[in-house]
Amino acid sequence: MDLADGEVLATVSGPQVPPFVTPPPPAVTAVFTVSLAQVSGTVPLRLADFTITDQLGRTFRPTLVTGESAPPATAPVETTLTFRLTAVMPTGEGRLHWSPTGGSPIVSWDFIVEND
Repeated sequence: MDLADGEVLATVSGPQVPPFVTPPPPAVTAVFTVSLAQVSGTVPLRLADFTITDQLGRTFRPTLVTGESAPPATAPVETTLTFRLTAVMPTGEGRLHWSPTGGSPIVSWDFIVEND
């Protein structure tokens, strides 16, 4: 991802959800792992720049997983930074967005929350 003052390779995996239970709950806790690598220059990093939208257009604000250390204000150069975000959301399709420069997302990742 190219930004005005830097570059980064951003990868997201997940979501991880709790094991299936019956009956399925209306919402589950989804955990996403974010990795930032090959950083050069300045890449701003604010948790508020991450949002999630589901297939109904609802917006969710992920938070850090409990016990997770807050990432630095800028992604560290020449190292990989990994942190985990979580949100309680319904099952179905969604998209995790990152807007490191504010405004419109620079990158988005599609996912499906399944609990079966």
